[in-house]
Amino acid sequence: MESQSRRFPVLLTSFSLVFGVSLLLCGSVTSAAPAITISPQVPADIPGGAPQASLSLAAAFAWQEFIALNWPAQSGQRDQPDQSRPFGAQGGPLVWETFRSKVETFPGNGSAEVGPPGYNPTVPDFGYNTPPTYIYGVSVPACAGQAPPRQPAWINLDETTQIGLNQMFAGVSPNTPSANGNSNPQLVRFLAKANQTQFRYVAANQYWYGDSTASPPPVATAPVTKAALNFKLAVTQIPAVYPSGPIVKFPAGTIEIKAAWRKLGPTEDASRFHQQTVRFYEAKGPSGNACYLEETWALVALHIIQKTPTADAFIFATFEQADNILLVNGTPVEDADGVIVNRPTAAAPTTPGLVYTDQAAPSLPQIQKQGPFCTNGGKQLYFQEMVPGINDAPPAVPFGGSICVNERYESITPDVIAVNQAAHAAIASYTQAQGVKGSPWQHYKLVSGKHHGGNRLYAAAISWPCCIDTAVVRVRIREWATYVLSGGGVTAAQCVQPQPNSQASDGREHGRLHGVSW
Repeated sequence: MESQSRRFPVLLTSFSLVFGVSLLLCGSVTSAAPAITISPQVPADIPGGAPQASLSLAAAFAWQEFIALNWPAQSGQRDQPDQSRPFGAQGGPLVWETFRSKVETFPGNGSAEVGPPGYNPTVPDFGYNTPPTYIYGVSVPACAGQAPPRQPAWINLDETTQIGLNQMFAGVSPNTPSANGNSNPQLVRFLAKANQTQFRYVAANQYWYGDSTASPPPVATAPVTKAALNFKLAVTQIPAVYPSGPIVKFPAGTIEIKAAWRKLGPTEDASRFHQQTVRFYEAKGPSGNACYLEETWALVALHIIQKTPTADAFIFATFEQADNILLVNGTPVEDADGVIVNRPTAAAPTTPGLVYTDQAAPSLPQIQKQGPFCTNGGKQLYFQEMVPGINDAPPAVPFGGSICVNERYESITPDVIAVNQAAHAAIASYTQAQGVKGSPWQHYKLVSGKHHGGNRLYAAAISWPCCIDTAVVRVRIREWATYVLSGGGVTAAQCVQPQPNSQASDGREHGRLHGVSW
């Protein structure tokens, strides 16, 4: 079977994938959009439960998450909204921005004796509320010219790839190194965070460190390694069985975040973006090792993952800034609701076009480009597949050049567009009534949301195209489940640029600075 493949994940690829049998259901029947309320309370579940939810209800749930998590945060208190400030007020971190970065839960020096920053087993939150502290396998100083700040930025961009598969770039951003030391301003960088519910679970079970950097470790002594091997033993049997013994199983209320950020270009309207001080990394430290810089950047995509009582395998939602997908001249392809207003003239969703040929499991599809790489994309979004490591299998993707994004392989569905419109109307009304100045949130839209119900995965506008790249999803499910949370104790921070893909599936990357995510 051959079909066009979408290897650009609309800027985000899930960094938490869990065990379960999944079926992507594509398409929907348009229904009236549910009401959207402007509330700082994160919804605990989809009304009526995930298995019975319509696409519209799932999309509305995603928007309620988005609004609550983007509420201004209480000063000095992680995860909590400041209800004395209105939604959209600028200044200070947002609720989700105060979640712990992955390296704050899985530190590079983690061991049986050394816990995450602030770890205290005698208090209920295990020291969760400690100010941001980023500890990698080696010391990471400030780059030359960067004064150490009083407190590290809440936004810690320590990933430069999408789970080791590719890198994303924005042609609208400056294309030359910046004076402050940003070697590639067009590169989109990422972070991964999780809330107190996950941290408490990890801390209570001492899951912040693993046994070894070998895969799999020869002897399991760390709790998370034992759990990972229990899982692998069960799921690699034919037929697979449910694991016996301890496994990693997050409680309901666990929320994980992945976010994409970049430097804005001189022609972009900054008022349409949420901006924040970010920390990013360059290989410009002593002996060419990593060092950090801090600067104001813009949020271009936000991925929210929540485990609920009726969605044991998490509910996923992806939001993007309205102007991500552009024509060569910088004109947006979609409006803020997701309606296509300027359809590209290109024959395929990407330049070059991509096709893939399915392979027998567990091999990935073989993806081939149709024509030369893109060299004149102007202000378009583009991506580059990762060059395989020297010991890797032959590549299944076209690497060595840029692939420009013309439009989505699957347009945002009418159900999701309707909910976007309802959310934007509610935000506009609230903003006017509250007299909020400078709110950027009407310029963000839901592009993807999916929720598990039992053994079914319902899709409300899939971010990789619907029913196309499911082999990649299956592989990430296996990798996450096998080595979930087995990071920490990794000592080779090496470099902030991506390392060979031979380590991409290891999963123990939490103490590292390169671009492989969870």
